Amino acid sequence: PETDLVPAEPNPDDFIIVEGTAIDTPGDPLETINATSYEITQGVDRAIVGPIAEVYEEDLPKPLRNGLRNILHNLLEPVNFINHLLQLRPGRALATVGRFAINSTISIGGLFDIAARDPFDLQYRRNGSSNTLGYYGVGQGPFLVVPLIGATTLRDLLGSTIDQAVVPFLAGAPFNTPYYAVPAYT
Repeated sequence: PETDLVPAEPNPDDFIIVEGTAIDTPGDPLETINATSYEITQGVDRAIVGPIAEVYEEDLPKPLRNGLRNILHNLLEPVNFINHLLQLRPGRALATVGRFAINSTISIGGLFDIAARDPFDLQYRRNGSSNTLGYYGVGQGPFLVVPLIGATTLRDLLGSTIDQAVVPFLAGAPFNTPYYAVPAYT
């Protein structure tokens, strides 16, 4: 019974005491702008994005959602390939080319992720320009909340912008229209 429990005396050896000096951090230099952007983004999410996401989740069968995700991943493989090369990872770059070739042909434009299955076992590895910039020592930069995009950093925003330009530039029409770019990165 609980009445038989006797609280144990605390053992000083069970505690870790941390001592140090406070670091003066600058905080969020864009706090006012970020707060306003956050509110805008939340409003758009509640009014538009959330309902669309619910319909997508509830009304589209999971195999169709998976197929769409696979196609979009396949379309991003050229971006992954370029960034693996720029990061001096030729093995991963070759694996990415293999994934792209297999999924573009055998799996009907990437509808199925055949490359991830046996005997290939080539898993999807997202890699972007933000990672490449970081690889070469570019810092994160300030924290930003960009309306409709959300929380990011300056480096991630710049990297994402570069990534979004790669496939339209390489492939041309119809991938160089907003009808492709917006859904692909949303």
